[in-house]
Amino acid sequence: MSKRMLIKIAAASVCTSIIGINLVPVWAMTKEETVYSKINLEGEVYSSKVSTHLINEEEQDLIQDMTDLLNIQNTNGEEEYVQEGDSLVWKADGKDIYYEGDLQKELPIETKVSYTLNGKEISARELAGKSGNLSIQIEYQNKDAHEVIINGQKQTIYTPFVVVAGTIFNNEKVRDIQISNGKVVDNGQKSIVMGLAFPGLQESLDLAKDEVEIPNSITITAKVTDFEMDSILSFVTPKVLEQSDLESFDKMNELYAKVDELQSASKQLQDGASSLKSGTEEYTDKSQEFSNAMKQVANGVDTLNSNYGKISDGIAVLNQSSKELENGASSISEGTKAVESNLNVISEKLEEAQAGSSTLLAGQKKVGEGINRVISSLQQTQQGSSEQIENLEALISGNQEAKKNLQSANQTIDSQIAALKKVTPQTEEITTQINTLSTQKQANLKLIGLLEQNIKANTQTVNSLKSNTQIEELKKGLTSLKEASTKLETGAQSLNEGLTELSKGSQTLAQKSSELSQGASTLKEGTTKLGEGTKSLAGGSSQVKSGLNKIDDSTKQLTQANTKLVDGASTIQTGAIQLYTGIETFNQQGINEICNYINHNVKSLQQRIEKLTDLADEYDHFTMLNEESKGNVKFILMIDGIKKENGIDDQKAIIPDNQVGTKEEKEDE
Repeated sequence: MSKRMLIKIAAASVCTSIIGINLVPVWAMTKEETVYSKINLEGEVYSSKVSTHLINEEEQDLIQDMTDLLNIQNTNGEEEYVQEGDSLVWKADGKDIYYEGDLQKELPIETKVSYTLNGKEISARELAGKSGNLSIQIEYQNKDAHEVIINGQKQTIYTPFVVVAGTIFNNEKVRDIQISNGKVVDNGQKSIVMGLAFPGLQESLDLAKDEVEIPNSITITAKVTDFEMDSILSFVTPKVLEQSDLESFDKMNELYAKVDELQSASKQLQDGASSLKSGTEEYTDKSQEFSNAMKQVANGVDTLNSNYGKISDGIAVLNQSSKELENGASSISEGTKAVESNLNVISEKLEEAQAGSSTLLAGQKKVGEGINRVISSLQQTQQGSSEQIENLEALISGNQEAKKNLQSANQTIDSQIAALKKVTPQTEEITTQINTLSTQKQANLKLIGLLEQNIKANTQTVNSLKSNTQIEELKKGLTSLKEASTKLETGAQSLNEGLTELSKGSQTLAQKSSELSQGASTLKEGTTKLGEGTKSLAGGSSQVKSGLNKIDDSTKQLTQANTKLVDGASTIQTGAIQLYTGIETFNQQGINEICNYINHNVKSLQQRIEKLTDLADEYDHFTMLNEESKGNVKFILMIDGIKKENGIDDQKAIIPDNQVGTKEEKEDE
């Protein structure tokens, strides 16, 4: 069964059970209270009275009661009472007592009424006589909240009030009536509408509205013409499951215990599978390590066997060559004596070469100094040419600037001449000015010509100086020569140092050659003994080679067997991982999900229903009640009607002075 379906069944069970209004068993005296409240068209209470019926089961002469009502009146007899504070003592003479009084405290249910006509909000007073599509919403708010402990946590729940609301419409003025969570009964002339609401129950059961929605309001929609409405009555009672209905939850407690056992067993199974998975993983890893080691051993034995063949062959060759080695040692001994004699001659020749190297180094240093002096002289000559080029370029720039200024002045003269020629009449003075300006322009043109000649001549001189590259080329050649001379000097220095070290080494080598000659004699004696040892080594080597062949065959067989063992371990590991994964998935997505849902959702819902039942049983009075008495209480809320004459129908006649009636009449009702 799905979670959503289980919640719906539980909620439906609660809602169905709390509709019934059964009287509880009476004690010695039972106090029944009916609270009548008048509510205006917006939902505000403006008058409340409480009608009380004291049921005298044992027909006692005196009935002790408690109340906080004002203006108490006997409504069905002449019995009198004595009041002291909140205490009332009625002289009942064995009869039931009916009385009423004014209520000064707030109701546990708050009402809010809103109206819309043709989709727009409208006040109740404006609604009288209107026509259109009407919607009336009556919303009930439960204000009787309690803090309780659910699954170890503090939660807020509300006394489970059931509201049954109804009114009557004239079919001539109201049609196409619909009511949310209720029913419409049409007799042809009038329609009776009845709706049901459970304010606070949604929050008390902690149910999400997308799973199941428990209404806390009633909405009436209709098409109205010349609208009028009688009062809307709401009957409110605190009633939920009877204690006998909760006996079925005893079996749920057994289920919770089994659920805990199931979850514990499932956890142990998952832990065991985890241990098995870890063990097989370690076993597989170690098997693989052993397999790798065996392969290395097999490869090592195979390599050893193969290489030892080469060693064995080498021993045989060594045995055959030992005689040749002995003969070679004799030749070495004779050769070292000749080397010792030649080294003395080499040492003398090196001393002569070192003296020539020193002379070369000194001459090369003098060549380098001469090249440096020539380069310095060329640099001074080149510096003077550079200064001359700079001066000429500055003169050329000044001439070009003067030429530009003269050309600009001639343009100005042309403009002035053009302007003077336009002046009329042409006087002699103007003509003189024009001639003067023309003369000045010609003089300027001559100066411009001279400047151009000067610029051309100086430019040729500069180009000539710049094109003279012989000094630069000579400078580059000398620089290269200097670098080569430096390298030659460095080489001469290194040669001189090397000859010095070589001369020292040759002297040392000559000294050591005598020692070498003595060692060669010792080597000759050792090779003779080596020949004798190699004969014995060749005999033992053949036995070692035979043993290695047997070890090689055994390691190959062991490696093949271990490969099969590793394959089996891998198969076991795969199965253990699959087993653990399956158990983990089953535990988390199956067992844990079921157990958590039962232990939290279902168990929480059960505890909430039990707490609501307790609150309903405890809500047995609204004013005051003796501890020795049993009581019950209900509320009747009357929302004013709407009439065209004054927009509101204050139906005071709804509660007559003697509305309760006799004991027998009430029981019949």
